[in-house]
Amino acid sequence: MFTKRNVVFVAIIACALLVLTTPWNAIAGHDDSNVDINTAWSLDGAWMMRSVPDWGPVLEPVIFIAQDNVGQRYTMLMEDAECDFTLGGMFPTATDHSHLVGVCVRTGPYTFETTVVAFVVERGAGAPDKTLYQRVVTHTLRFVDANNIVASSSWAHYSPDQDADHGGFPDPGQAPFFCGHPETTMKRVVLVPPCEE
Repeated sequence: MFTKRNVVFVAIIACALLVLTTPWNAIAGHDDSNVDINTAWSLDGAWMMRSVPDWGPVLEPVIFIAQDNVGQRYTMLMEDAECDFTLGGMFPTATDHSHLVGVCVRTGPYTFETTVVAFVVERGAGAPDKTLYQRVVTHTLRFVDANNIVASSSWAHYSPDQDADHGGFPDPGQAPFFCGHPETTMKRVVLVPPCEE
């Protein structure tokens, strides 16, 4: 039963908590009033990556899928929407590209390291695809806010004979025949209003 004494006691506790937490948030520089701490800095979901290599801007849809319950490791899937598979004409017969698949690991509260791999092939009529080269892409990702990321990127390219055991990765000690470091940003895919007629 609520008595006047209990109501006063609860009010004093509430005021004490408010007084104690407000200065701490101000000192720490936090304003968590509008942040869902369970999802604000998660990579889970769909993103649009924009990279700017030497041949011009490239858009790549990206999906991150958590491998654990605490946001430490993610599976990373990428699709090259606008990539020049020929590498500026170095591989004029390049016709297709596998999905880029890999892993992403949290290195700090707002930072991640990634590695994804893919294969560029020449599709033959009635013949098996011929791998022309492999791409190994690494990123260092840093959240700007919950929906925007900046990244430093490395795009390394290896020939098939640099994977002698055909294990899907370049052999240790192999140097890429071509390496680039494009400027990269990412935006989370969010709901947008429908178009109107």
